[in-house]
Amino acid sequence: MRLNFAKSFFLFSLATLLLAPELRIFAQANLGNLTGTVTDPSSAIVSGAKVTLTPAQGGESKTITTNQQGVYDLRGVEGGTYNLSVEVPGFAIFVRENIVIRGGQTQKLDISLAIQVEKQEVQVSDESTKLDVNPSSNAGAITITEKDLDAFSDDPDELEAQLTALAGPSAGPNGGQFYVDGFTVENQLPPKNSIREIRVNQNPFSSEYDKLGYGRIEIFTKPGTNQFHGKFTADGNDLAFDTRDPFVAQEPGYHSLLVTGDVSGPLSKKASFFFDFQNRNVRNNGAISAVVLDPNFNQIPFAQTVPSPASRTVLGPRIDYQLTPTNTLSVTYQFWREHQDNQGIGQFALASQGYSLHSLQHILRVNDTQVIGSRIVNETHFQTMQQAYVQTPASQLPEINVIGAFTGGGSNEGSLNYHHHHYELDNDTSISLNKHYVKFGARLRTVVEPYLTTGNFNGAYTFSSLNAYQITQKGLAQGLTPAQIAALGGGPSQFTLTVGQPFVRIFAEDTGFYFTDDWRLRSNFTLSYGLRFETQNYIGDHADWAPRLGIAWGIGGSNRAPKTVLRAGFGIFYDRFGSTLQLQAQTLNGINQTQYIVRNPSFYPSIPSLAGLASVQAATTTYQVASNLRSPYTLQWASSLERQVTKTTTVSLTYLYSQGVHQLLTNNINAPLPGTFNPALPLSGIRPFPSRGNIYEYESVGIFKQNQIIANFNVRAARNATFFGFYSYNHVNSDTNGPSSFPDNPYDIAADYGRPTFGIRHRVVLGGSISLKHGFLLSPLVNFQSGVPFNITVGQDLSGSTIFNQRPAFATSSTPAADIASTRYGTFNIAPVPGQPLIPIDFGTGPNSFVMNLRVSKTFAFGNKTGEHSAGDTSVNTQGIQSQGGVGFRPGAANPAGGAGNLGSRGLSNTSGSGGSSGSTSKRYSLTFSASGRNIFNNVNLAPPVGNLTSPLFGRSNALIGGPYSFAGTNRRIDFQVVFNF
Repeated sequence: MRLNFAKSFFLFSLATLLLAPELRIFAQANLGNLTGTVTDPSSAIVSGAKVTLTPAQGGESKTITTNQQGVYDLRGVEGGTYNLSVEVPGFAIFVRENIVIRGGQTQKLDISLAIQVEKQEVQVSDESTKLDVNPSSNAGAITITEKDLDAFSDDPDELEAQLTALAGPSAGPNGGQFYVDGFTVENQLPPKNSIREIRVNQNPFSSEYDKLGYGRIEIFTKPGTNQFHGKFTADGNDLAFDTRDPFVAQEPGYHSLLVTGDVSGPLSKKASFFFDFQNRNVRNNGAISAVVLDPNFNQIPFAQTVPSPASRTVLGPRIDYQLTPTNTLSVTYQFWREHQDNQGIGQFALASQGYSLHSLQHILRVNDTQVIGSRIVNETHFQTMQQAYVQTPASQLPEINVIGAFTGGGSNEGSLNYHHHHYELDNDTSISLNKHYVKFGARLRTVVEPYLTTGNFNGAYTFSSLNAYQITQKGLAQGLTPAQIAALGGGPSQFTLTVGQPFVRIFAEDTGFYFTDDWRLRSNFTLSYGLRFETQNYIGDHADWAPRLGIAWGIGGSNRAPKTVLRAGFGIFYDRFGSTLQLQAQTLNGINQTQYIVRNPSFYPSIPSLAGLASVQAATTTYQVASNLRSPYTLQWASSLERQVTKTTTVSLTYLYSQGVHQLLTNNINAPLPGTFNPALPLSGIRPFPSRGNIYEYESVGIFKQNQIIANFNVRAARNATFFGFYSYNHVNSDTNGPSSFPDNPYDIAADYGRPTFGIRHRVVLGGSISLKHGFLLSPLVNFQSGVPFNITVGQDLSGSTIFNQRPAFATSSTPAADIASTRYGTFNIAPVPGQPLIPIDFGTGPNSFVMNLRVSKTFAFGNKTGEHSAGDTSVNTQGIQSQGGVGFRPGAANPAGGAGNLGSRGLSNTSGSGGSSGSTSKRYSLTFSASGRNIFNNVNLAPPVGNLTSPLFGRSNALIGGPYSFAGTNRRIDFQVVFNF
């Protein structure tokens, strides 16, 4: 049935394209359109702007005003040459001459106003892109609006992966940060149809933000509109149009259906609304690629595909209300419900490892913006998120983990009932002075998390190799005793079991204050400086000062827009000790819960009682936070050179140096002292605290040093095409891969200093849009990255730390033949003696990844022509207050020309309220058909190979890499989409 539907849909789309000439009878041959967005120097929208279009050879002028989103829309203009002027009190008059409007085409012209210092008129050339010394206008930043968004996936999970790749490598192991309308978020992005603009890597050294600017992704959603608009989308996919994931065992029957829509319009003269919804039904698949035992205990490859269906519903109403001429209130609510089955399955994880997950989320965001006089803007933002997660495992049996072969039995994660209550309050004040743009504010975040978990309550056995598991299973079938099985080289290496109180509750809070000033010393030179103070509970470090400094120098004179801009900056950026780490430390603290570890247990496959664990001298394992733990921070230096190559093209070259200090890791501080542990004697070793077991401690002793070179380009050919992209070179060394990583040697962390897993050397991202004849639009997106580093290990615990991450040494002429492993990565000694130098961490490198996505779309217009906006049809927001809660320089503001700074970082807008460039026509209705190909060249992007030397799959990948490079159950995927706009 799904196959017939997909084929019918494809044939219908093809027939519609062939009938394009007949459908074009609705177009009018000699009438064109001119539309665009008016913004101030800070890139915030300006509503109520007077826009006048006058024939160049004389004649009747047309005058309209911009609406609440700063959009002007001149419809039904006869083909010809025109002059355009824009007037707003407090701004210099904008004039663009000799604009050619062609019949049957819609031309877009965005306008950026300058602050009026003396009465002046700004003559604008044909340049559609230009450089300036505004710290928020760095050419290395990427802005995605309108048609450029078409290149990205409509699926929110894939969109998140694509944006993360677009942001490039952030400094350190923690990656970048997402913001939605100014609020921090960790996942669950809004539906794509509700997004009006995305900004990446903008103003990287602003003290307004706690996170690094490089890697920061800011998403701005659509406000309400002053006319009724709507957009409805159906996006579907079926296996009939896809190629198979090479690791799936059989045709998985993959399919998806994504339905989205939004409606916006006025509620009254002072209020407007925007409502969006999304419903997604996907049949994903878990592809298992492992090695198991057959009924005769022979080792055999095992491949299986397990369906993992998922459904998601998102609802998001929003209301914008103008309380007074200078005060705007915006309220947004988002409801999110998702259900997923058979999660946690794939690669080595067998079907019995699956679990179901049900999540529910409520988000309320309130933004209040007030303009005080002509110089001051105050913004208050409040967000509350209420999330609930219920996880149910498919099996309660003990987990069987055979390193490098398979993981069976029940899921070690157990049952989970988790509630996340997040509160965030933010206040920002902006002041525009003669040569200064000053901004200061504060943010308070609070997290309350009741947490009920039975993780590892079912117990887990670990076998160091498939050979050991095979000997064990054969021995049990033959009736051998555990001692006899161990003598043959069998038996599990370790058993773990957690007992105690399943319920815990944490309270986490952090506060930040900041001050920043963008000082325009000259018209071509801006000095930006600021200071941020942060503090949090739970750890002893309560005073974190983060200075920021930046300069921007326009080279080549001060009387015109610079062709070259030199930027440099420095900043300190702190990371918080997250609530997830707090939760782990409070759960397994030896009071609420305790984990027991038994080395070389003799009771497999039985689960002993608590008293039985005491009889076999099981070691307890607890988590704790180091008493001297400091907030990790990054010192970052950057310099960049930006150049306007042509009227429509800018390029930039940036060098970044980042140094991480007090980086987090986990260490067993009660592991046996070096040289005192014998792997053949599980109870051997001298411990620093003899009366205690394993102590896993969160420590802030890690470091990293990172050098990056990033080359950006941006092409804005207004009529036909836009392109953007970057290349980055990344060289980094670190002794930690993040807070959950353990060192190989608990007493020599420096031995792990080397290339980390986030040390991907090369990355390339290219994207854009191309308008073709007959209304076709192409939206390509290319991603490339070099191989991901991976660790090569021996699959055993040689240090007594209970962590199976020890690396081999390089083999020498004196290495016993039984301890030699010859591989394409080198010849290794899998049983190094204490003190022997080991191979570097993450010694292996995975394969490169490349993917090209392409969307092809065609829009048909019909219905009566939409009328022009007039002065009486503008938004009630006459003072230029953007109803999102983001305000830029307002009429009457006395900021210097060029407007250093950004009063409206939360309210940037460059799109119309109709929600979609593809359907931008002079007609009342439009229908857009598109086909979106993911990985159109069908390139197989493999995950990093298995790094365990004892695994039968060593050196081979057993999954696709994921992220923006592959898709669940498929390798190449084609989606079909239809969009209706009105």
